[in-house]
Amino acid sequence: MVEYSTSASASSQMKAAAKGKVNKRQRVSLCVPVRLYISGRNLKDMDVFSKSDPICICSERAQEKDEWFEIGRTEFIKNNLNPDFQKAISVDYFFEKSQQLKFEFIDDDGGDSDDPYYDIIGMANFNLSEIMGARGQTMSRSLVLPGRKKQRGMIIVRAESIKESNNLVSFQMYGRDIRNKVKGCMGMCMFTGKTYYEI
Repeated sequence: MVEYSTSASASSQMKAAAKGKVNKRQRVSLCVPVRLYISGRNLKDMDVFSKSDPICICSERAQEKDEWFEIGRTEFIKNNLNPDFQKAISVDYFFEKSQQLKFEFIDDDGGDSDDPYYDIIGMANFNLSEIMGARGQTMSRSLVLPGRKKQRGMIIVRAESIKESNNLVSFQMYGRDIRNKVKGCMGMCMFTGKTYYEI
Protein backbone atom coordinates (compact mmCIF):
# COMPACT_ATOMS: atom_id res chain seq x y z
CA MET A 1 0.00 0.00 0.00
CA VAL A 2 1.43 3.36 -0.93
CA GLU A 3 2.12 5.92 1.76
CA TYR A 4 0.19 9.00 0.72
CA SER A 5 1.56 12.45 1.38
CA THR A 6 -0.56 14.95 3.24
CA SER A 7 -1.51 16.77 0.04
CA ALA A 8 -1.94 13.79 -2.28
CA SER A 9 -5.34 12.57 -3.38
CA ALA A 10 -6.49 9.48 -5.21
CA SER A 11 -7.26 11.41 -8.38
CA SER A 12 -3.86 13.13 -8.50
CA GLN A 13 -2.08 9.81 -8.03
CA MET A 14 -4.04 8.23 -10.87
CA LYS A 15 -3.09 11.12 -13.17
CA ALA A 16 0.56 10.78 -12.17
CA ALA A 17 0.50 7.05 -12.82
CA ALA A 18 -1.11 7.55 -16.23
CA LYS A 19 1.74 9.92 -17.18
CA GLY A 20 4.38 7.60 -15.76
CA LYS A 21 5.32 10.16 -13.11
CA VAL A 22 5.51 7.88 -10.11
CA ASN A 23 8.67 6.98 -8.28
CA LYS A 24 10.05 3.47 -8.12
CA ARG A 25 8.70 2.82 -4.64
CA GLN A 26 5.18 3.83 -5.63
CA ARG A 27 5.28 1.83 -8.87
CA VAL A 28 5.69 -1.39 -6.90
CA SER A 29 2.62 -1.07 -4.71
CA LEU A 30 0.63 1.98 -5.78
CA CYS A 31 -3.08 1.45 -5.30
CA VAL A 32 -6.18 3.50 -4.71
CA PRO A 33 -9.26 2.35 -2.80
CA VAL A 34 -12.45 2.70 -4.82
CA ARG A 35 -16.15 2.07 -4.38
CA LEU A 36 -18.20 0.45 -7.10
CA TYR A 37 -21.84 1.50 -7.48
CA ILE A 38 -24.01 -0.90 -9.44
CA SER A 39 -27.27 -0.56 -11.32
CA GLY A 40 -29.28 -2.95 -13.45
CA ARG A 41 -31.55 -2.20 -16.39
CA ASN A 42 -34.24 -4.33 -18.02
CA LEU A 43 -33.34 -7.42 -16.01
CA LYS A 44 -34.96 -10.68 -17.06
CA ASP A 45 -37.94 -11.43 -14.84
CA MET A 46 -37.38 -14.77 -13.12
CA ASP A 47 -40.66 -14.82 -11.18
CA VAL A 48 -44.10 -15.80 -12.43
CA PHE A 49 -46.46 -13.81 -10.24
CA SER A 50 -44.14 -10.93 -9.34
CA LYS A 51 -40.89 -9.33 -10.44
CA SER A 52 -37.39 -10.50 -9.59
CA ASP A 53 -35.74 -9.52 -6.31
CA PRO A 54 -32.23 -8.81 -7.62
CA ILE A 55 -28.95 -8.79 -5.76
CA CYS A 56 -25.51 -8.38 -7.32
CA ILE A 57 -22.48 -10.39 -6.19
CA CYS A 58 -19.03 -9.16 -7.16
CA SER A 59 -16.06 -11.54 -7.35
CA GLU A 60 -12.40 -11.00 -8.24
CA ARG A 61 -10.24 -13.49 -10.07
CA ALA A 62 -7.21 -14.69 -8.13
CA GLN A 63 -3.94 -13.85 -9.85
CA GLU A 64 -2.17 -17.11 -9.06
CA LYS A 65 -5.07 -19.50 -9.66
CA ASP A 66 -8.01 -19.68 -12.00
CA GLU A 67 -10.42 -19.12 -9.12
CA TRP A 68 -12.90 -16.44 -8.13
CA PHE A 69 -13.45 -15.11 -4.63
CA GLU A 70 -16.27 -12.87 -3.50
CA ILE A 71 -15.30 -9.33 -2.54
CA GLY A 72 -18.76 -7.96 -1.84
CA ARG A 73 -22.45 -7.94 -2.61
CA THR A 74 -25.21 -5.39 -2.76
CA GLU A 75 -28.43 -5.38 -0.83
CA PHE A 76 -31.42 -7.02 -2.49
CA ILE A 77 -34.24 -4.92 -3.89
CA LYS A 78 -37.68 -6.43 -3.94
CA ASN A 79 -39.72 -6.59 -7.14
CA ASN A 80 -37.47 -4.41 -9.29
CA LEU A 81 -36.09 -5.01 -12.78
CA ASN A 82 -34.21 -1.68 -12.89
CA PRO A 83 -32.41 -1.55 -9.55
CA ASP A 84 -30.04 1.17 -8.39
CA PHE A 85 -28.24 -0.46 -5.50
CA GLN A 86 -27.30 1.81 -2.61
CA LYS A 87 -24.67 -0.44 -1.06
CA ALA A 88 -21.30 0.04 -2.77
CA ILE A 89 -18.62 -2.60 -3.15
CA SER A 90 -15.14 -1.60 -1.97
CA VAL A 91 -12.00 -2.78 -3.75
CA ASP A 92 -8.39 -1.64 -4.06
CA TYR A 93 -7.38 -0.60 -7.57
CA PHE A 94 -3.75 -1.53 -8.26
CA PHE A 95 -2.02 0.33 -11.07
CA GLU A 96 -0.35 -1.75 -13.79
CA LYS A 97 -2.14 -4.88 -12.58
CA SER A 98 -4.91 -6.82 -14.29
CA GLN A 99 -7.92 -7.18 -11.99
CA GLN A 100 -10.73 -9.25 -13.47
CA LEU A 101 -14.10 -8.69 -11.84
CA LYS A 102 -17.26 -10.76 -12.27
CA PHE A 103 -20.69 -9.29 -11.50
CA GLU A 104 -23.44 -11.85 -11.04
CA PHE A 105 -27.09 -10.89 -10.71
CA ILE A 106 -29.28 -13.40 -8.93
CA ASP A 107 -32.95 -13.47 -8.02
CA ASP A 108 -32.98 -13.56 -4.24
CA ASP A 109 -36.04 -15.56 -3.21
CA GLY A 110 -34.96 -15.88 0.39
CA GLY A 111 -31.76 -17.74 -0.47
CA ASP A 112 -28.22 -16.80 -1.45
CA SER A 113 -25.47 -17.98 -3.77
CA ASP A 114 -25.02 -21.14 -1.66
CA ASP A 115 -28.66 -22.07 -2.14
CA PRO A 116 -28.94 -24.52 -5.07
CA TYR A 117 -32.43 -23.21 -5.85
CA TYR A 118 -31.58 -19.56 -6.46
CA ASP A 119 -32.02 -18.25 -10.00
CA ILE A 120 -29.18 -16.62 -11.96
CA ILE A 121 -30.38 -13.61 -13.91
CA GLY A 122 -27.11 -13.01 -15.73
CA MET A 123 -23.46 -12.04 -15.33
CA ALA A 124 -20.82 -9.82 -16.87
CA ASN A 125 -17.04 -9.50 -16.58
CA PHE A 126 -14.97 -6.33 -16.43
CA ASN A 127 -11.36 -5.43 -15.95
CA LEU A 128 -11.17 -2.85 -13.19
CA SER A 129 -8.76 -0.76 -15.24
CA GLU A 130 -11.45 -0.52 -17.96
CA ILE A 131 -13.87 1.03 -15.52
CA MET A 132 -11.30 3.39 -14.02
CA GLY A 133 -10.25 4.58 -17.48
CA ALA A 134 -13.77 4.98 -18.87
CA ARG A 135 -15.47 8.34 -19.27
CA GLY A 136 -16.90 9.30 -15.92
CA GLN A 137 -15.44 6.04 -14.60
CA THR A 138 -18.68 4.41 -15.70
CA MET A 139 -19.24 1.38 -17.94
CA SER A 140 -22.20 -0.72 -19.01
CA ARG A 141 -22.35 -4.25 -20.37
CA SER A 142 -24.91 -6.88 -21.30
CA LEU A 143 -25.78 -9.59 -18.82
CA VAL A 144 -25.68 -13.13 -20.20
CA LEU A 145 -25.49 -16.70 -18.98
CA PRO A 146 -22.24 -18.67 -19.39
CA GLY A 147 -21.98 -20.09 -22.90
CA ARG A 148 -24.99 -18.16 -24.17
CA LYS A 149 -25.36 -14.93 -26.10
CA LYS A 150 -28.94 -13.92 -25.39
CA GLN A 151 -29.05 -10.69 -23.41
CA ARG A 152 -30.74 -10.87 -20.02
CA GLY A 153 -30.44 -7.23 -19.05
CA MET A 154 -27.79 -4.59 -18.64
CA ILE A 155 -25.36 -3.77 -15.83
CA ILE A 156 -23.99 -0.29 -15.16
CA VAL A 157 -20.90 0.04 -12.95
CA ARG A 158 -19.62 3.38 -11.69
CA ALA A 159 -16.33 3.69 -9.81
CA GLU A 160 -15.64 6.39 -7.26
CA SER A 161 -12.16 6.94 -5.85
CA ILE A 162 -11.94 7.25 -2.09
CA LYS A 163 -9.74 10.18 -1.20
CA GLU A 164 -7.29 9.52 1.57
CA SER A 165 -5.24 11.91 3.62
CA ASN A 166 -2.78 11.70 6.47
CA ASN A 167 -3.26 15.33 7.42
CA LEU A 168 -3.00 16.04 11.11
CA VAL A 169 -5.27 18.60 12.73
CA SER A 170 -4.14 20.42 15.83
CA PHE A 171 -6.15 22.85 17.89
CA GLN A 172 -6.08 24.58 21.24
CA MET A 173 -8.83 24.79 23.82
CA TYR A 174 -9.22 27.01 26.81
CA GLY A 175 -11.93 27.86 29.30
CA ARG A 176 -12.98 31.08 30.93
CA ASP A 177 -14.96 31.73 34.10
CA ILE A 178 -15.62 28.04 34.62
CA ARG A 179 -17.29 27.28 37.91
CA ASN A 180 -15.54 24.26 39.36
CA LYS A 181 -16.91 24.46 42.88
CA VAL A 182 -19.29 21.74 43.98
CA LYS A 183 -21.28 21.56 47.14
CA GLY A 184 -20.93 18.89 49.77
CA CYS A 185 -21.81 18.24 53.40
CA MET A 186 -25.48 18.75 52.63
CA GLY A 187 -24.71 22.12 51.00
CA MET A 188 -22.62 23.44 53.88
CA CYS A 189 -19.17 22.78 52.32
CA MET A 190 -17.58 23.69 48.99
CA PHE A 191 -15.08 21.48 47.14
CA THR A 192 -13.01 22.07 44.01
CA GLY A 193 -14.24 19.77 41.29
CA LYS A 194 -12.39 18.43 38.26
CA THR A 195 -12.71 20.37 35.03
CA TYR A 196 -12.34 18.51 31.74
CA TYR A 197 -13.32 18.78 28.10
CA GLU A 198 -15.26 16.16 26.23
CA ILE A 199 -14.88 15.98 22.43
